[in-house]
Amino acid sequence: MTNLRLFIHNDDLLSASWQTVEQNDIQDSGEGKVADILQFEFENVEIYLAPTLATIIKVELGAISDRKINDDFLLSLVEDSLAEEIEQCKPILLRLNDGIAYVAIVNRLFHTNLLEFLSEQIKKVRFIQPFPYSVPLEHDDLWAVYLIGNNKFVRTSQYEYYLLDDQKPIPAVLEQMLSNYEETSITLYTDDETVAEEINAKYKLNCKLQHDIQYGVSNWNFYNEKSKRFNIKLQSETLSSVLKLGRYLGGFAIIFLIYWLLNLGFMLIERSRWQSQLSDDLKGIITSASFSPQLLAQVDDKLTALAHTKGAYAASDMVSLFDTFLRTMPDVNSSMIAGIQYSGSQLTIFLNSQFDPSSFPNDQIILATKRISADIYDYKTYQASQNTTSSQTNNGGGTLADSSGSSTTNAAVMQDAAWVINLQIISRMDNLDERKVK
Repeated sequence: MTNLRLFIHNDDLLSASWQTVEQNDIQDSGEGKVADILQFEFENVEIYLAPTLATIIKVELGAISDRKINDDFLLSLVEDSLAEEIEQCKPILLRLNDGIAYVAIVNRLFHTNLLEFLSEQIKKVRFIQPFPYSVPLEHDDLWAVYLIGNNKFVRTSQYEYYLLDDQKPIPAVLEQMLSNYEETSITLYTDDETVAEEINAKYKLNCKLQHDIQYGVSNWNFYNEKSKRFNIKLQSETLSSVLKLGRYLGGFAIIFLIYWLLNLGFMLIERSRWQSQLSDDLKGIITSASFSPQLLAQVDDKLTALAHTKGAYAASDMVSLFDTFLRTMPDVNSSMIAGIQYSGSQLTIFLNSQFDPSSFPNDQIILATKRISADIYDYKTYQASQNTTSSQTNNGGGTLADSSGSSTTNAAVMQDAAWVINLQIISRMDNLDERKVK
């Protein structure tokens, strides 16, 4: 993969140096116009601006929201520090979390022209940043002084640097700055070792001579200024560690997924086996024992029917009978019901004169389809039939309770009762004719 390093010296974009790099080895280099250099074949381009092309100004934004931060607002903050006309300046913001920000001021026309040159290379531009950010720092308090070539500068922190604009071996601005420098050592880039000796002797500083530049690391990307925030760029070692961790987590996720799928397969097989066994076990109870969500309800109905054939009734049968009665005969309401009694499998409902029995034959047929027998009597006939000895039983095997507990007394009188309906669940024992059995 070919990377292009582009070093821009002037804002007219007529003079630039370049290097082509493959796997950190410089393959070729030269000088030319920016437009011509960008016609080369390359996969990525890194653009480094001369220190003179950007001025870094520190400002405090406080709690200003991103929506209020625009070019005019930023220029108003740094207006007193500008040497150029404000209309010619383009501000680019790096905002920090503690409310302190650094604003880079570049020439507006230069910035516009540069972006136009890069409009066809948008996917290939890694970053645009001042060259001083390529000089690595050991820590924020230790300065790095660059005294090679025409563009000399002092980098004092991660985001700040100062230009040294004269050609003396030790520029006058640097001498002023060193007089207030509090550290005991300084990082120095120079081709003249006598400069290091002079600084060491005059300012009692240990000069750490360096030659390596940290290319390819983005500290502040001018090309991504729309975000209004600093984008963290991972170093190659950190990126390698992140990728290694990602591969480890991916492998762990694949192993976990395989284990989960195997476990799910065993669960499905076991579920199928249980369903098959349950269906086989229930074939002797119900006719169709194919496994379905309604299987347990079918078994419950079958067991209830079997219990009824043996004359065994539960108290819940009364609720079921009464509910079926009300659903089948919707004309019956609470004002018509004078009372109800339940004994054994028989539910007796007493109705007043508001009830119209003319449609009862139809209701009787509907109840029969629901395995419920229904008979109707006028209340006087019912009273007469109940004035018998306790030896008389109903179809369901139970007896109606009377008011006194005596087996020979008359049944309790229901006030306003005009009609009586008897309901009973139909089962095989219910269908037996007791007279024929005897």
